[in-house]
Amino acid sequence: MNKKTVFQSDLFILILLFVFFPVGLILMWRERAFTKGVRIFFSTVGSIIFVTIFVSNFSSDQSEIGEDKSQIEQGQSIEETQEISGSESSDESEDTSDSEENNQLTRDNSTARETDLNSGKFIGGQDVPVGRYVITASNSGNFFIKGDIPINEILDPTEEFGVKSVTTQINEGLEIEISGINSVNFKPAVTEKMNKLTPGYWQVGLDIAEGRYDVTPSGTGNFFVYSEVGNNVNEILDESGENGIQKYSLNISNGDIIYISSINEVRFKEK
Repeated sequence: MNKKTVFQSDLFILILLFVFFPVGLILMWRERAFTKGVRIFFSTVGSIIFVTIFVSNFSSDQSEIGEDKSQIEQGQSIEETQEISGSESSDESEDTSDSEENNQLTRDNSTARETDLNSGKFIGGQDVPVGRYVITASNSGNFFIKGDIPINEILDPTEEFGVKSVTTQINEGLEIEISGINSVNFKPAVTEKMNKLTPGYWQVGLDIAEGRYDVTPSGTGNFFVYSEVGNNVNEILDESGENGIQKYSLNISNGDIIYISSINEVRFKEK
């Protein structure tokens, strides 16, 4: 019988089982170390311990990845909200005890300039300065904005075939398309809290106070609310009740984004 080397000895294999279990396990069965019962014992118990440690470490890593992803998504959500509404979160003080004051929403519209465009294709930041605008038309026609803040409306000053105005943020690089309209006016929007909103994008805390409301339309169209806490709304409102609902009750919170399309006016009655 060949004499075993130190690497084939029971002592070395026993050490490997505790230090590097997979290699020790393979070597133990290949060299037939210990008795069969001992080998089965080490295989069963060792495998359970090894798998438990591996799964525990993997779960911990996944949890950390999930937390990082959640933080990234939350940051992206805040940035997207600010892009849509043109708002910023005030963070001038590091004193967290005064968080309510620090988290007040603000909107800087100092870069907006009144602009008139004819029909054609234009770029935000080039043909229209970046800013928040109330957009109206000289006659009935199609108005589109493509990008992160999409708009698809028929503008009509008579309100017979479309909406009278659209209020939205124009950001750098947004594609603007005007069709069938002689002149479209972009007038810098004034930020004030109202209980009647027209087509466009609005932010709770800046354009309307947070609270609980009954919402009713003037006409027919789409009503959306995008909320960071998941209270999203997607409804067709119809004043007559034939093609949609006549009233919707909801809670809105600071930071929520309201988007109104094809409805000339939506009224918010506080409850």
